[in-house]
Amino acid sequence: MGKQGRPAKYKSIVSMLRNCNVYSPASIAQFALEIGVLDPETTTQSYRRIRITLGRMTQVKRHFFPIGGDGIVYQKGQPPMPGWFGRRWKQAYSIDIEETP
Repeated sequence: MGKQGRPAKYKSIVSMLRNCNVYSPASIAQFALEIGVLDPETTTQSYRRIRITLGRMTQVKRHFFPIGGDGIVYQKGQPPMPGWFGRRWKQAYSIDIEETP
């Protein structure tokens, strides 16, 4: 299994999120695909790993994600799901919010 399930692997993606936008684990995976972080050849497996790993992060109490989310994220072909502000994702990764957009 190796390092693939470690949330720290996705810190670089989370650091690029906008502070005021609302993101779900699936929308972060989609964002990674759009900016070219995910390899199109292995997109399905990587996309799934990001969604699962970040979804688990939202359940850990020490990261202080509110249960209902900060808002609702709508993605084509998926039901509405709770999402959290980019700044909250960054706080979970201990990224300095003042230095990011």
